[in-house]
Amino acid sequence: MLQVLENIELRRKTTLRLGGIVPFFYDIRTEDDLMELPKLSEKIGMEIRILGGGSNLLITDESLGHANDILNFSVAQIQMSYENEEKFREVFLWQDDALAPPLAKQALLANEHGKALRAKVGAGMPIQRLLKLCADQGCTGLEGLMGIPGKIGGAVAMNAGAYLDEMDNVLESVGVYTKELGFLTLNRDEFVNTYRCFTPYYNNSPIKDYVICNASFIFPFTEREKIKEKMHTNLIAKKGTQPIKAYTAGCVFKNPIDENGVSISAGKLLDEAGFKGKELNGMRFSPIHANFLENMGHGDAHSALELIKEAEDKVLADTSIQLQREVKLWL
Repeated sequence: MLQVLENIELRRKTTLRLGGIVPFFYDIRTEDDLMELPKLSEKIGMEIRILGGGSNLLITDESLGHANDILNFSVAQIQMSYENEEKFREVFLWQDDALAPPLAKQALLANEHGKALRAKVGAGMPIQRLLKLCADQGCTGLEGLMGIPGKIGGAVAMNAGAYLDEMDNVLESVGVYTKELGFLTLNRDEFVNTYRCFTPYYNNSPIKDYVICNASFIFPFTEREKIKEKMHTNLIAKKGTQPIKAYTAGCVFKNPIDENGVSISAGKLLDEAGFKGKELNGMRFSPIHANFLENMGHGDAHSALELIKEAEDKVLADTSIQLQREVKLWL
C-alpha cells in the first residue's frame, strides 16, 4: 500500500540540505505504487516530482506565495531496490553480442573468459550499496564511483562517473515507466549515454517525463582484492580533493569540452575566476574544490542560485565559456 506523508521538509531529504515543505510525500516501494502517481497528481491538483537519493539537486525553500510556506508541488521518492530478490546471476558473453556493455566487450577482446555477472537492481538502491555487492562478488567496472552519494536511478539518469569509470561502461538495460507507455525495458540500442546525460528512446523518438525503475548491469569478474584496492585508492583520492563530508549536491557544473574535444576542468575555471571559497549567506563554493557548492549549515536556495549565476557570468566574461549546470534545479 502506498505510504503518504504530509508536510515534509525536503531539506532533510537532500545532500545539500536545502528544500522547503511539500504538502504530500509518497514512498514508492513497488511498481504498483508508481502506477498510482498519475491519478494522485490529478486528485491533488499539482505536479508530483520524482526524488531519488537527494543528491545533484538544488530545491527551492520559498513558498512562491502559497499559504503556510508550502511548496506548490509534491514529491515521490523511489525506494525500490530488489536487493532481497534473486536478481544476481552469472551469464556467458559471446563475441557477437552487439548489445553488451563496453567493458564486457573489452574483457572478451582481451581473450578473457566469457563469464560475467548480470545484476538487476532497483532505482532506489544506494550507489554505495551496489559497489559493496560488486566488491563482494568480484565484479569490476564502477570502482571510480566510490564516495558518490545518491541512488542507482539518479546515477543512471546522469550517467554518473569518476576516475574513468561510468555507468555506461556496464549498463545493459534500463526499466522505465511513463504515464503514456507504461513500463518499458530499454536495451542498449534504445538509449544513448553521453557525458552526464542519459537519453531513452521509443520508436526512435526521445521519451519524455519518464521514471527510471530499475537497471541491469553486466560486470566482468576480476580479483576481489584488486577491486577493493582500487575502490580504496579512489576514495582516498576523493577525500583529498573533494569536500565529501560537507553538505553538497556534487559538482555544480559539467566540465566544458573545447573545440578539439578536450575536457576543461570547471573547477579550475571557477578557481581562476575567484570563486574558490566564495561565500554568500551560508552558502559557498568549496575551498577544497571550487566546483562544489556547500551549505555551511544555515544557507538558503536563493543565495545558492545567486552564487551559481554570478559564477556563470564571471566565467563567461573571463573566458567566453558558458558553463552548463550539472546540478538540477527545482524552483
